[in-house]
Amino acid sequence: HILLNWARVYDHPAAGEAELTTLVRQLLQQIPLHETRVEAAFFRACVGAVLAFYDQSGGRGGFQVADALVKLVVFVTRLGGRDGQARLQTVRMFLSSVTLVIVDIHETRPEAFGAYQRPFFRLLSGILGEAHAAFRAEEAWCSEQTLHAIVGLLGESLRLLDPGLVPGFSFVWLMLASHRFFLPRLVESRAGWALAAELLERQLRFLEPFVEADQVSEPVKLLYRGIVCVILVVLHDFPEFLASYALRLSDAVPTNCVQLRNLLLSAYPRDMRLPEPLTPNLKIDLLAEITQSPDIPYDHAVLLERVGLRTGLEAVLSLQRAPAEFASGVMAALHSDGAHYDVAAVNAFVLHALVRITQATDDAAREAAQRMALELFCAVLSGADPEGRYLVVSAIANQLRFPSTHTYLGSRMVLALFSKSDDVVCECIARVLVERILVNRPFPWGLLVTLIELLRNPFYAFWNHSFTRESPQIAEILTAVSTSIHPSDPPSTAA
Repeated sequence: HILLNWARVYDHPAAGEAELTTLVRQLLQQIPLHETRVEAAFFRACVGAVLAFYDQSGGRGGFQVADALVKLVVFVTRLGGRDGQARLQTVRMFLSSVTLVIVDIHETRPEAFGAYQRPFFRLLSGILGEAHAAFRAEEAWCSEQTLHAIVGLLGESLRLLDPGLVPGFSFVWLMLASHRFFLPRLVESRAGWALAAELLERQLRFLEPFVEADQVSEPVKLLYRGIVCVILVVLHDFPEFLASYALRLSDAVPTNCVQLRNLLLSAYPRDMRLPEPLTPNLKIDLLAEITQSPDIPYDHAVLLERVGLRTGLEAVLSLQRAPAEFASGVMAALHSDGAHYDVAAVNAFVLHALVRITQATDDAAREAAQRMALELFCAVLSGADPEGRYLVVSAIANQLRFPSTHTYLGSRMVLALFSKSDDVVCECIARVLVERILVNRPFPWGLLVTLIELLRNPFYAFWNHSFTRESPQIAEILTAVSTSIHPSDPPSTAA
């Protein structure tokens, strides 16, 4: 009743700021919204009233009450307290109430949940829009700090509404997570990067079981295209953020989503200029950037500690343990449940090896660590099953990004493994590299540079390997790739 009365006054043409303020002051005198339990019950009842009105309108744009509720939250926030924390408490309680109603209806009335997605989106996006407008208008209640806090509160709600837990909300979730008033504000400072990366990672992990089980229905395709669009926008507008979290996000990308992985790995800092990969006799070891390590603003090694490989890997790289002896137990430890590999742990294993090499105290220690790493990966790949071999090579290929110490070390690792391994491992390396350029652009810079070197340099005798001639289809693909990379140098002369 209170909300509907407010909505009628709010919609009245004669109602101005003064009248609305007076009405809210009267409301605050009648209802002790400063008490948490009262405020929670009030907002939850209001959300229920919004849905009831939406039902009565037949779902035909009945958003008047939803918009009025958002405006009521703004007025209560402005008048409910002088300090920022008191103001934020109202927004926090409102978002919590909406979140609880979403979860409750999703679990108890799943058949009706789909009909309410539009008003839910209206409520959650509405508070963002109001806060953004207030900040732009320099209203006293919404400082830049308050706006960032409200964005963070919505992020917390999206955490609770994880698509894996509330799958029926996944489309609205993606719309909110990529909203123009949310994502750009979240990633404009490093303080919001971790939350932004976590939200993107949750959406990718939600897709993973559908894609890997080949259950790609039309809704899944639509959701996938939406995620690709979001990543493209982030790649264009916030490349530093994406470059810093690309490896972590890649952990959540389904194995067969090659283009999506390329998008993530193609990110590089805005102020960097990439050398042309087709430059004749390009020597990446002479580039100034290869002395700089990429930004990794999260603890990747925690995954290795979970599977018990960190201490052994560090011992090998510091020459305190034999690579072959340690390699014998690596792939078994990387099985997450005895049947499937822990892809994130595989990627962390490779990444940590490169990180430890770059942390060596001098050139001699660095070269020794590289030799140990090469011996270790040779032993791991030779003893791995096909799936494990593919995942390890893919993890190394993930490091082939923009010019940096990791790209340089990863490229040297790939080329050295190709020159020292048998045909089975060489075929796996060729497969991983080639399949990543058979999709639409963009391609990671380091990937192109490494593949060009592999195909051009006679030392690697790429075309002498039997897998290049096993079938006409494979030969045709490899020839097309070689020609596209270096049209003037036909495959027959590449060896």
